Amino acid sequence: MGKEGSKKTISVGENKYTLQNPGVRWYIKHQDKCRDRYGSTSRKKYIAGLLDNVVINPVKVDDFDVKGEKEKKVTVNGDEYTVEYIGNKAILEIEDNSKDEAGQFSQEVYIDNLMAEALKEDITMDDFEKLSNVQDLIEEIENYNRSKELKEVVKSIETFLGA
Repeated sequence: MGKEGSKKTISVGENKYTLQNPGVRWYIKHQDKCRDRYGSTSRKKYIAGLLDNVVINPVKVDDFDVKGEKEKKVTVNGDEYTVEYIGNKAILEIEDNSKDEAGQFSQEVYIDNLMAEALKEDITMDDFEKLSNVQDLIEEIENYNRSKELKEVVKSIETFLGA
């Protein structure tokens, strides 16, 4: 873990972010606060906490959302789909809410929730038999909705903190 109080400026795309290390104790407490009663980490809380407490001029997850185009057409295995832009925060909320009965992350629930929120077409898990490669469709949805800049900033923060 880096030295508490140390600072570093990073450049991601056209933007610069100044990071300040809040220390080991803060990071451990932050990780604890981000866990639910089952021990699963809420990525939404985790990332929001890093942005609020490590970036000197704090930014929010919403600040990384794309302005402008709100949907695009994608073709997967010859079928056309309309992917709606729902944003980074919505994706993180879908991840956090995609749990099974035991409170563990469920890929099945995640895919169902993601398709319900981000596709204009009404597709469910029952339609998987018709889709020869549903993972291609999920990747299209995620790539359209996840900010590469947010991902790079979070990765840089974690590297800076020694996480």
